[in-house]
Amino acid sequence: MNNDEIKNLKEIELEKVSGGTMGQASSEMIKQGIIQSFSRRFNVPVDKINERTTLEELGADSLDVVDVVSEVEERLGIKIMFHSPIETVGTVINQACGIDQ
Repeated sequence: MNNDEIKNLKEIELEKVSGGTMGQASSEMIKQGIIQSFSRRFNVPVDKINERTTLEELGADSLDVVDVVSEVEERLGIKIMFHSPIETVGTVINQACGIDQ
């Protein structure tokens, strides 16, 4: 993890502790948290992961997604519910932010 990623993660944690936006994680915080979690889990640089990155490209399976989601839920203090199949990082982000595709 490079210095910018560490700084960004610390800012996310600080905002979580300080109440964030109305006590909830913002969409941008959720997006960055999910991307950082996939980055760590699959040893892929953050700048190589975006909303169009497929789980297949990362080598992820459904158990990996559950682990990433659990990590993000715990770190950001949110609950993520899924309503459709997960094929991309963007699907995880959108559903975590309450946006159905």
